[in-house]
Amino acid sequence: MKAMVVYDSTYGNTEKIAQAIGDAITAEVLRVTDVNPSDLKTSDLLIVGSPTHEGRPTPAIQHLLKTLGPALRGVNVAALFFCAMGGMLLATLARLPAMASNTPLCARLRPW
Repeated sequence: MKAMVVYDSTYGNTEKIAQAIGDAITAEVLRVTDVNPSDLKTSDLLIVGSPTHEGRPTPAIQHLLKTLGPALRGVNVAALFFCAMGGMLLATLARLPAMASNTPLCARLRPW
């Protein structure tokens, strides 16, 4: 299985987590600004990591989730969001299906 970890990071913490996940599962690790949709066609698993700001992932990750729907067909997607404030986690999870509305991911998500 070929896996890819895509992340955005503000202060470097999410980048460290993304690198650790990539090392643990032997996956390619790319910053969201370096992702090409064609990269996803050869992946079986995509892990997306982002810090949250006001209950949302970074704008770059939101853009990725909104625009890459066709490229994600047949790819298993795991979205990871890291929150410094616990209350924002539920708000982020509740918004995720709308952010990923063009992807097969949204059908599998259930807000807590």
